[in-house]
Amino acid sequence: MCGCMQEWISILKGEKPDMLANSETDYHWLSINDVKEPNSREIANTELLFDIDGKDFNKARMLANNLEDYLFEKGIPFLRFTSGRLFHYSVFIKHKSTYNPSHLKDYYKYNKSLYDKNTCVNEFSHLMRYAIFKDIIRYVAPVDGAEFDLGLMKSAKHLIRICGGKHKNGYYKSFLDLLPQTPPLIKKDEVVYPNKIIYWNVDDTTSTFAYKEHLKPYFEEEAKPERKGKIKWIEKIFDMELKDGRHRIVNSVLAPYMVNVLGTNVNEATERIFEWIKKNKELSYTQITKSYVLYQVKYAKKRGLQPLAKKSIKHYFSDAEMVKKITGDKYDYSGNLRGLMK
Repeated sequence: MCGCMQEWISILKGEKPDMLANSETDYHWLSINDVKEPNSREIANTELLFDIDGKDFNKARMLANNLEDYLFEKGIPFLRFTSGRLFHYSVFIKHKSTYNPSHLKDYYKYNKSLYDKNTCVNEFSHLMRYAIFKDIIRYVAPVDGAEFDLGLMKSAKHLIRICGGKHKNGYYKSFLDLLPQTPPLIKKDEVVYPNKIIYWNVDDTTSTFAYKEHLKPYFEEEAKPERKGKIKWIEKIFDMELKDGRHRIVNSVLAPYMVNVLGTNVNEATERIFEWIKKNKELSYTQITKSYVLYQVKYAKKRGLQPLAKKSIKHYFSDAEMVKKITGDKYDYSGNLRGLMK
């Protein structure tokens, strides 16, 4: 670990030399070079910031643990910090690994009347980081009473507490080697700073999926027609018995389908999906609870999510045998593309 804030600032400036910051007494956003004792700093252009909110520490810790499980599973390096009494996680990515040049070309073609090319590149890079961020949190097991602050990543510019900065509760933000069992109330002389950044090189499959699912639908010149009424291949899932991929099926297919395609109310949608889960639970054990299904149904309704297209299933569930049942495809995708949480 590095010994002081100035060494950590030097590392951060390597990510964004013109990074903005402010102090505890002056809230004006200035260059970090002009702030003597920074208390907050701008989120870097290469950073995904996971800010966990919640009133109950134990619930917030559970969500932090679920996030770590997912990041470890995917081999995504991260830095863990306190945020007063809860947690911040920073994932630093190689800048150009966030997007495929062909996707940027599509974005520029649609937005060139609004932005110059450099502005388009910066805007698209930010939107892709937000899309990848959303793709990650969607597959972190939720915890009632704790949540991720979406606003930090959604905004193009946002300040967060810098490591060594003082929180309004009087304690300081610090790097954490381990996830603590009790609220990490850090005093000034106890602050620890990271000594380096380890980058996540986002693979093309991850960035392409995030682009197609979370970004492209919002700026295409011709919006896709809204799907209404029963979709046969999704209806067939309710008659299937599946041993794996059930979390993902609930999140990305069944919950959006029930509330945003069929227009079913939240309670009826939850009941139908959970009945399917119970039937599959007899086939092989799953930790999916009724409250989990309810959360996903509410989330899908609130966000207006649409179910995955059938053609996306074979990529999205490339590690699951269930792919063959849903798509009817005999090709073995088990070694193809990325696997996600079962």
